[in-house]
Amino acid sequence: MKEYLPVIVTLLTVISNSLGGNIKEISAKYIKSNSITPAPFTFSIWGLIYSLLLYATFIYHKEIFNGNIFSLFIISAILSATWIQVWGKNLVLSSVILLLLAASLIMITYELNKNNVNKILLYTFGIYTTWAIIASIINLSTTLIENDIIDNKSMKTIILIILSILPFVFNKFFNKTILAMLLTIIWASFGIIMKDTTNNLIFIIPILISLIFSFII
Repeated sequence: MKEYLPVIVTLLTVISNSLGGNIKEISAKYIKSNSITPAPFTFSIWGLIYSLLLYATFIYHKEIFNGNIFSLFIISAILSATWIQVWGKNLVLSSVILLLLAASLIMITYELNKNNVNKILLYTFGIYTTWAIIASIINLSTTLIENDIIDNKSMKTIILIILSILPFVFNKFFNKTILAMLLTIIWASFGIIMKDTTNNLIFIIPILISLIFSFII
């Protein structure tokens, strides 16, 4: 029973997050203030992430159930469940929680990349980690814009730089999960374009170029 703790934790996280509200609806609340927020349909990737997590933690629970990775996994589950409860109610707090969630997932994915584990488990956390990073960036940018700390245009430039650098960082430190991570960035970029094709298409081009180069390199 003890060895199935990863899937039990995942199941409890999914249940908690489902009670926290509709991510698409909450994200739509901030679309007008932050032009870089992806179209609401983009957030359906959470359904894929949770489905993969349930499958991967059930089938490959032994790979997760080790001291370092499992401890980080518990922390990420708590942060995930907490974040969804406060998102839309307290932007500052949700930004901090999301950044911590992204950090914990980065450490998990880094550890998995060092070990000889199944590709499904690797890709699951590759997608989850990348989306958490993107979500934390978007959430933080929305917080800064909503509180008039930075204007929309300047924030868009900063995000452009970050997202353009990410593929190269992923390629260096997460070589086993690079494909899943790059596809997640492409999905986020597609959502950003579809939200505002006229203004965001030019913005996305440098990111797509960096994705192509990261594949070549």
